[in-house]
Amino acid sequence: MTSRVSSQSYVRYGGFSRKQNSINSRISIVSLGKPDWSRTWRGMMTVYPEEAGPAHLEMTLELGPFPTVDNNCTIWRGTYKQEGTVQAIKDYRLCRRNSDEDLFTDERNGIILDTQWIGGVFVSPYKVDNVFYIAITRMRGDILEDEILTVDNNCMSEGVHSLRTRAIYRTEMTRVET
Repeated sequence: MTSRVSSQSYVRYGGFSRKQNSINSRISIVSLGKPDWSRTWRGMMTVYPEEAGPAHLEMTLELGPFPTVDNNCTIWRGTYKQEGTVQAIKDYRLCRRNSDEDLFTDERNGIILDTQWIGGVFVSPYKVDNVFYIAITRMRGDILEDEILTVDNNCMSEGVHSLRTRAIYRTEMTRVET
């Protein structure tokens, strides 16, 4: 149930594309029996290497409670600022199909991405044209970590192939007291 899009019209969460001059966001929420990640989080996104985008962006995540009813969604909103100026707001939803294990991210523009809870982390792998993304979100103590790896995937043949990592987008966030 994933929409096919081209890199010309689609900017995905987590990264910053100089070519498209746009910031993308990635946010996660946990299910029942998992850490409570709901509320508002704030931290700095660091991009490695710096050529892949701005070195630092302030990231604010608003995460709603995990959807406990089938075919229901919750808030998953990210705001990205550079030097105090809003660069992007991504107003996504984390949705539940038929169980805690059957989740997806609804970008609210026709793009749906499967999201899995594996080994204590949320994982959302996806591909846009020849770039493969792996988004991972986890709790370590009171810190919410969000990391996105971007990898060139120009290989169309079968077999084992070495792929080149383009960038890592890493954010460590703490809860904002309200």
